[in-house]
Amino acid sequence: MAATSKMDLTTGSIPIQIWKFNLPLILTVMLQTVFHATDVAVVGHFSENAENAVAAVGAPGAISSLLLCVFFGMGTGVNVVIAQYMGAKDSQKASRAVHNSIALGIFCGILLVIVGCIFGKSMLRLIQTPDNVMDGALLYFIVTLWGMPAMLVYNFGCAILRAMGDTKQAMILLTISGVVNMILNMLFVIVFKMDVLGVALSTMLSKFLAMVLILRVLQKTHGACRFYLGKLWRIDFPILRKLLYNGIPAGLQSSCFALANMLVASAINSFGSSAIAASTVICFAEGSIINAVSSALHQTMLSFGGQNYGAKKYDRVWKTLKWCVIYAILLGVSMGGIAHYYLNVWIGWFINSPGPEVMEFARIRSMYMLLPCVVSIFQGISSGALRGLGYSIYPTIAMIFSVCIFRIWWLTCIYPGHKTFGTVLITYPISYILTIITCGAGLIYVYRKHMNPNRKYVLTGQ
Repeated sequence: MAATSKMDLTTGSIPIQIWKFNLPLILTVMLQTVFHATDVAVVGHFSENAENAVAAVGAPGAISSLLLCVFFGMGTGVNVVIAQYMGAKDSQKASRAVHNSIALGIFCGILLVIVGCIFGKSMLRLIQTPDNVMDGALLYFIVTLWGMPAMLVYNFGCAILRAMGDTKQAMILLTISGVVNMILNMLFVIVFKMDVLGVALSTMLSKFLAMVLILRVLQKTHGACRFYLGKLWRIDFPILRKLLYNGIPAGLQSSCFALANMLVASAINSFGSSAIAASTVICFAEGSIINAVSSALHQTMLSFGGQNYGAKKYDRVWKTLKWCVIYAILLGVSMGGIAHYYLNVWIGWFINSPGPEVMEFARIRSMYMLLPCVVSIFQGISSGALRGLGYSIYPTIAMIFSVCIFRIWWLTCIYPGHKTFGTVLITYPISYILTIITCGAGLIYVYRKHMNPNRKYVLTGQ
């Protein structure tokens, strides 16, 4: 399968291009969420103790996110660097960046396996995983951990395709691996009665399939971003430094979210298995809406910003930002409202006969996370715009203060005096608003810098 869906993001109608670029991204994240949700749905319907099985699959989520986020941030660096080389028409450096990125993904994945296997149980204890789900949670975490190298290579490969303006093929490959995951889920759990181990094995195997597929696509791609196995270990240190310079701040930003979410998860876990099960289920709705739209528009700003920055068409970056905000309002408000309205239907898909405690925890989480989801999307757009323009450090600092430090302060100073589920969850929308304010201030500064008519490199119009 050759990569034939490339887009030149430096020309053409911006709102139409954003929609063409965005739709596959949104569908990709939604599919990713749906396929992961099958893990929960299968054990929730076919395990002897459905609530504990769902909690076991969901409990390691915060830890997995923390371990992955630093390295997933590297994918942002891959996207920005290759997009800038593509915009500047520098094929040689773009090719070197492709091979250095894949090698970096393999190395980071192996490192994740080592760290997770050594400290996995301690981290689950740290977030107050209940004893009745500990064994299942640890089993799910360790087995899925072995798929991390494949997952990172797939993620970096998708970043390479996005840098070329191709978002369709990642969706196709994810669909293939996701369908295989669903089939294996049903085989291992329903037929072989493997419960948590079954969904963990199917998840791991599907990650390796996705890695093989993405590398195959890159091998058949024509042009600067074609992958050659023989060039994999030809490290170009200046390009590797640039990848790390753009990727590490994004990784630290993501890890701030994950670290803060670990603290939130610890507070949620203290409410018992019903709260964990409810949060696990609602997280899939959040992934289908908040993460799908926020991630898609964030990646849009990275790719559009990177290519147009490389081509010195700064005006197109600001027009892209304006249209991303419009799409965020339309999609965030409508999708968040619909998901909250059909909450009972959503819960029923995952857990047979959910108890009243589970339903109440789910209602509260939906109220604080799904209804105001547009603010989460805005913070993704603002940080993506800064990164696409090459400003990687500022949004990281903004995230550290607005997300990590704020949530730690809230959970250590405010929450102990008001120990309710809502007090835990309200940290999310407040921290998103703080991020929008700080990143927005940075964007105003960058806008004035690049759109100053006295600067000779400014381009106006298309």
